[in-house]
Formats: sequence, structure tokens, C-alpha cells
Amino acid sequence: MNWLKNEESGAIHGAAVADAASRPLHWIYDREKMESLLKKVFQPEFWPTSESPFYTLPTGAHSSYFDTTVVMLRALGENGGNFNPSIFLKKAEEHFGLNSAYEDSFQD
Repeated sequence: MNWLKNEESGAIHGAAVADAASRPLHWIYDREKMESLLKKVFQPEFWPTSESPFYTLPTGAHSSYFDTTVVMLRALGENGGNFNPSIFLKKAEEHFGLNSAYEDSFQD
């Protein structure tokens, strides 16, 4: 990715680490559950198991939020670092659409 500047690269790496650090405890809105978890070990970053009540991913997998970043980077990479909505939508459909890991998530 020759078009990516060092500070941009650092921001993307930081976002990847933050996503990995927080994803296992993602979307826990039940205060009692969170307090119960944190009583065992008060180290919420890089929690070893997925505790989200809405979805489960293997430890180490990133969230759909960072997957969107990956899609954007692929779209930018295909177009020399310039945003093109058509390319982004094509990459998003490939990543999130039919025959993807997300297909079951979008079914009723």
C-alpha cells in the first residue's frame, strides 16, 4: 500500500489492536454481568472468551467494525488510494454478502 502514509498505517494498526482488545466483551449492556465478569479478573482488554450476548466469534477474530475497515482498505488499494463508491460497494458485497462468513447473520 504505497499510498498509505506512516501515520495512517499507525492509526490502522492501532484500530486493529483496539478492536481485538475489546471485541470479546462487545455489546454487554447488562451492568451486573459486566461487574460479575470483572470481579473475577479486572483486566477487560484481550478477554480470553467471547461474552457478547449478541454474537460469538473465536478469540482473536475482529469485529464487523474492523471488517469494514478491511473492506475500505481493499477498495482503496484497488484504486491507488482513491475512494470510489462502486469499488467499495463491490468489496463490501464480497465481504458481507452471499457466501460470506456474514451470510447467516443477516438471515431472519
